[in-house]
Amino acid sequence: MDLDDEEVPVEGLGSLRPDTSAVTLTLQSCDTGLAEPFDLTVPIPLFYGTVDPARIATKLVDKHNVPVYLYPSTEALLTACVDRRWQDCRDNYFDAALESSGRQDNANAWAEFFTKGHADYSTTPSQSAERDFAHIYQTLIHTNHLTTLLQLEQQYASNVSEIVAQRDRALAKQQQKQMRQMDQAVQGLGTTVTDQHVNQLAIKHTERLQVLEANFASELEHVKEMQRKEYRQYLFQLFEEEQSGTPVSPAPMPSSPKREQPSDPVPAAGDAARGADDSQSWGAKAVRRLTGLRSLSSSKQQLDLAATTKGDELSLSDAQRLEESFTVYLGTQRKTMHNIRLLTGDTVELCLHAAASQDSAAAYQQQAQRLLSANYLYSQRLSAVVLLVDNRLNSYSGVKREFAHVCEQSSDFHFSAFDEQLVGLQKTLTRAIEEAHLQQDNPESRRRAWSGRQPTESTQPDLTTGDFYVTKHSNLALAHVAFHLVVDNEVTKDSLNARHPTMIGMRNVIRCAFKNSIRSITIPLLLVSELTEDMSSRWCIRRAELVLKCIKGFVMENSSWGETDSHEIQFVLPKDTPRPLFEQISGLLTTVFRVSGSVLLR
Repeated sequence: MDLDDEEVPVEGLGSLRPDTSAVTLTLQSCDTGLAEPFDLTVPIPLFYGTVDPARIATKLVDKHNVPVYLYPSTEALLTACVDRRWQDCRDNYFDAALESSGRQDNANAWAEFFTKGHADYSTTPSQSAERDFAHIYQTLIHTNHLTTLLQLEQQYASNVSEIVAQRDRALAKQQQKQMRQMDQAVQGLGTTVTDQHVNQLAIKHTERLQVLEANFASELEHVKEMQRKEYRQYLFQLFEEEQSGTPVSPAPMPSSPKREQPSDPVPAAGDAARGADDSQSWGAKAVRRLTGLRSLSSSKQQLDLAATTKGDELSLSDAQRLEESFTVYLGTQRKTMHNIRLLTGDTVELCLHAAASQDSAAAYQQQAQRLLSANYLYSQRLSAVVLLVDNRLNSYSGVKREFAHVCEQSSDFHFSAFDEQLVGLQKTLTRAIEEAHLQQDNPESRRRAWSGRQPTESTQPDLTTGDFYVTKHSNLALAHVAFHLVVDNEVTKDSLNARHPTMIGMRNVIRCAFKNSIRSITIPLLLVSELTEDMSSRWCIRRAELVLKCIKGFVMENSSWGETDSHEIQFVLPKDTPRPLFEQISGLLTTVFRVSGSVLLR
């Protein structure tokens, strides 16, 4: 049984005629007991895998009436023979090829083939790009390009905040118009207007609002994505020019977008994508006005600017909020210094950058805020804020809605948007719940998990009191990290104590902050965002004493575990806190933390 030979083409090496090998098999007849030798010619090609020993063994068994139980041994024999002869053939061929041509030429040819194949199929991971961007940003902010980057971020933020303001005005105008129309319809109900007409009008109003919000959301997403792309491209270009010593290109300073306001409050569907069809991007429209932005030549001068601006910041904010600072030493044997600040205000509003205006003091304040945030973004001195939220992972109500509004005022060039981070957290929580059900020993839980039933809000809430989740931000004035601590209605009652899940969750937040290079953390002292009529001065004093003592214990506990760095803890009271109550809580703070008084030498 012979198989036809074929020439096998080899790229760069011509063609090769397969070698053949005569395989002698000896079969013994079961009837006569005599051995019956025969010859089998099998082609052994250069490229392994083109000969199937199993197929040849099958044909051999069928042709010579070989018993079926001998098929495995026949296949094993053919496979070993083919492997051995294939190895010998390959060695002989390449030895002959090396002798007929130069070794260096063959090595160059194979190197070229390998390089081409590697370039065609290799990809660069996105994580490497993120690491490169972080390294480039950290390098550039410690050069004289810091002023340029801060001005660029400030201009980008102004453009986004302008679109957000236009959206809010358009929504308010639309809602006022709909309220007038609904009032007129209700007044005419029963005479010229029917219930069906009122229902259709309400549906129409809802659809118009949804279309308006969707158009602005699409426009904001497009603008932020374009800003993020331009910003990153400019940083990579600036870094390359800085390393090569070539003249630095001007930054893409975009002009303020002017959105056309149609006569109908509902914009056209194509307004959101109109900017994508422009022949030039924002960065190319205004190239630019940047030579005058490098008034400060080093990071040291920028830090001096922040120091001089601090006086302006205090002069702007002291008239609206109360503030006091302390220095305390905590620890038993080895004491650690910490800075304690007590102030009034809204925790969410503190995360918002100073409003851009023609006032030089406000402009310097915003630049100082961005300077501090940029210098500590990739350092060991991060800042964090604690937000008290409900047990749902969304941004539709309460403090989460206000915080989401603050986050959308500017583009985040380093991390994902706040809404995208919440979506990722929801997926992670879903997987964790599924794994928890599978690992439980309760047969009912295992049956529910294997049946595919997912936990719902009616059977099990997304999060429980004391849980917290973390989001990362680079576009906030106060914090790089936000701890979202889940609380319930118990925080407004007198029954809250040190063993309550809310306080246990606060303990875990402090531990996480101390372990992850967070040196400044802002905490709502009364665990509420505003004062109500039920919250008397006595209630506020008791709640402040409880939280201060717990936080002091948490800080000392983490310091005893080897954490010896200094931290800054900001306690925020509601912005409507009266001055007498603020002074009482300030005195209570000095008592709890035992602030050392100054010694006067006479």
